[in-house]
Amino acid sequence: YQRSLFVRVRDILVDEADQPNLVTLNDAKHHLRVTGNHDDERIDFLVKAATEFVEGSTGKSFSEKTFSIVTDKFDHSFFISNTPVIAVARVQYFDTSNVLQVLAPSKWLTYDQDGATALTHAPGQEWPDVYDRPDAVRITGFSGYESGKVPALAKQAVLMLVRDWYDTPGLGVGATPPWLTPMLWS
Repeated sequence: YQRSLFVRVRDILVDEADQPNLVTLNDAKHHLRVTGNHDDERIDFLVKAATEFVEGSTGKSFSEKTFSIVTDKFDHSFFISNTPVIAVARVQYFDTSNVLQVLAPSKWLTYDQDGATALTHAPGQEWPDVYDRPDAVRITGFSGYESGKVPALAKQAVLMLVRDWYDTPGLGVGATPPWLTPMLWS
């Protein structure tokens, strides 16, 4: 088991609007062999759309994002679908008096299981009882790749999507080219 670090600096959630694109505008223009700046806005839009498409298709976060899991009770383990997980920052719950509490990091831990991150109570600990409400448990954390560590295949998929969508405007953003499916699942 690997203990997750509770990082107070991360109590401020990531502003995802300020995250850099997976592929820079210059990289996309180079890939498209575009030299002027007349299409910069369109190309930037295509890069954002392609990044969202690849993230949605793979279930991976390529730039740092905040995730939140909200549920009505504590399960034995929670499997966190936002991968890769950087850290779980906070586990909160509404106690039996309906008061929001923060669960001490010593009471829970995260571990890798089959390539996914799981969160469970620490050995010798039990989850506390919670108030009966749909949002009784809140888990907040951060997922994504560190800068410079995004898989090259993901960047290439974005560039190829941008190329397809740029060259074939009638195709429409969101259409899946046949070459993409094997890339996304490798």
